Amino acid sequence: NSLAGSELPATGPLSLTATLTDADNKYHLSDLKLTLADTSLSGTLTADLSGKLPYIKANLQSSMVNLVPFQAEPPVEQVERYFTDDPLPLDGLKAANADITFKVKEVRTRQATLTNFDSTIKLNGGSLLIKPMSMDLAGGKLSGKVKVDASKPLAGVTINLDARNIQLGELESLKETLTAGTADITLRLNGTGNTNQAIAGSADGKLLVSVASAEMKQDDKKEGFLSGLGGLLNPFSKKDNSKLDCAVLNFNISKGIATANKGIGLETQQITVSGGGEINLKNEKLALGFEPNAKGAVA
Repeated sequence: NSLAGSELPATGPLSLTATLTDADNKYHLSDLKLTLADTSLSGTLTADLSGKLPYIKANLQSSMVNLVPFQAEPPVEQVERYFTDDPLPLDGLKAANADITFKVKEVRTRQATLTNFDSTIKLNGGSLLIKPMSMDLAGGKLSGKVKVDASKPLAGVTINLDARNIQLGELESLKETLTAGTADITLRLNGTGNTNQAIAGSADGKLLVSVASAEMKQDDKKEGFLSGLGGLLNPFSKKDNSKLDCAVLNFNISKGIATANKGIGLETQQITVSGGGEINLKNEKLALGFEPNAKGAVA
């Protein structure tokens, strides 16, 4: 706790071995081996303290990183706002420059388990670039890049992500909403701000989601942004689950408003639905309309 400057979870035990060499205000750790409970880390690390900012260069590998103990417990009550106005910890990006290659066979989080994580992380003058970034997620593949530029008073965020063959029913955050379902997702997003709410409210970009062979669970007691969207996309039944043969969401995002001009469509064995409208990312309000059409007689 003293070294970290904060209260850490009681995950222990901690073991660290390495060979340390130093010269001209540069420190090099070789044969680095760290274990913390079921988390392991190995590789090399160099810290150059000769400049105005420390420069960290590292090549790290791990068989498993468990982030669950370091993540906050999920709220007991239903979340009403997904984009909060809590300040992001951007000052930490200005504390050092870095070039880190990171490969992990398995990363555990509360939301999902990632495998074969492979990424290069570069930090320069408050600008963070994660590129390339690839991993296996829920039976599929996620790749892309993320940039956070905190060198200016308002941070700039760029996210380019492509996900293919993601099994939605395997994601912790969707298990209570969906069963099965294979999704392809394309996300392009640019925004500015120092909170999640500000970034979402200023965002430009696009979101394209295509889903096949999913089943949406019906629960009228749930409230909130995603639950509201799920209810609008599931107008067929108030009691039974709805099996989706296919679904498409195609939103263009401009200044925090995600608009689908006839960009929403889904199909079941009994009905097809087409629709559109907008999602206001600033206040997380929905304004969507749908036109259902039955495929013959519906019991």
